[in-house]
Amino acid sequence: MRINNKGKLVIGVVSFLLLTPLIVFYVLEGTGVFDTRSSAGSTGELSDDLKKADLNGDNKITIADFGIWLTGYRAYKVNTQSFTEKADLNDDGAITVMDFSLWLNAYRKYKGGTGDGDGGDDGLIGLVNYNWGNGSDGALSVTTNMTLEDAIPDCAGGYAPSYNVTSLAADGKSAVISASPGTCLKKGDEVLLINIQGGSSTINTGNHEILKVDSVDGATIKFATAKTKYYGSADKSDAGLGVDCGSQIVVMQRIPQFTDVTVASGKTLSAKSWNGKTGGILAFKASGAVNINGSIDVTGDGFRGGVAGNYSGEGMSACSTSVGKASFGGAAAGAYGGAYATRVEVTGSGLVYGVSDLSKMYLGSGGSSNSGAGDCRYNYSSNGAYGGGIVFILGK
Repeated sequence: MRINNKGKLVIGVVSFLLLTPLIVFYVLEGTGVFDTRSSAGSTGELSDDLKKADLNGDNKITIADFGIWLTGYRAYKVNTQSFTEKADLNDDGAITVMDFSLWLNAYRKYKGGTGDGDGGDDGLIGLVNYNWGNGSDGALSVTTNMTLEDAIPDCAGGYAPSYNVTSLAADGKSAVISASPGTCLKKGDEVLLINIQGGSSTINTGNHEILKVDSVDGATIKFATAKTKYYGSADKSDAGLGVDCGSQIVVMQRIPQFTDVTVASGKTLSAKSWNGKTGGILAFKASGAVNINGSIDVTGDGFRGGVAGNYSGEGMSACSTSVGKASFGGAAAGAYGGAYATRVEVTGSGLVYGVSDLSKMYLGSGGSSNSGAGDCRYNYSSNGAYGGGIVFILGK
């Protein structure tokens, strides 16, 4: 991805200053180790054009090598003096996404040049091969604070309308959504399918994939290819989808395909805030350059905080509840009881969650509120803070 100029990417309370190109989101799945082969397909030593991508020197090119490169890249971003020479694959004295591109090309060549998600004949899953879009939505120029849902007034939801999925076909080739999209979804559009919240079962929460729309018939969306993941309440199941608290909340959101994206200085591109059913996700593709002179900011667009009166914040497993235990993953906590009316303090934080290979995506969880004392003279109650949203940008 080409991200130019100085700007900010903000997720929750963490801000990243974009002084050099930034990998916003590359998805890795699995940790497969592949048999040693050269670029010519023979066994033995790696060919010279692949050796630089073997960062750990084990005569293989695996996800472990990517981990070493990413560590060097992150260190260089924080302090250019923290320079890991072997992460500089093109020997230009800097560690940038150009080096990642060289590593990725070598990785794919090592696998046999298939570039597909399952590694061709090796039966293992490696790097997911996302494309960068066809630019069909043209260029986006952000000259006022906005979300992608605000961008085009002739379609509800703008560039990125989102819907709840109420059922998925057994063959994985279609979905029924909560409302007919009308002209807001059409053949050839790409959509992000993601399980946002899992009720009492989170086995499939965070699962996501990109699918291409083949046809739209009322509220039934047919896909060009079958989905590959599950989104229901049990392993290898799509059961239990719904729109109410406790259901599997699965969202389908259109992914706009821009050419260039430019955020003007002092302006912010953000996500529509999570409302309990949809929102919280800023996702787009860019076949050209992403120029951030202002900010991309999803602070507070994630799971909602508890309302005043000692309610827990939302998390990946539950909606806000009264004076309860923390929602799994939520920044909420149970409260001490008492024999008389008094202020109730939040006593802890929620659990850390997420997966290191980024094969699952989650909204940031909301904080819990405090309750006021049972006394008309004082009220210490306040709302809990909202969590951060998801930024999902795919570009060259």
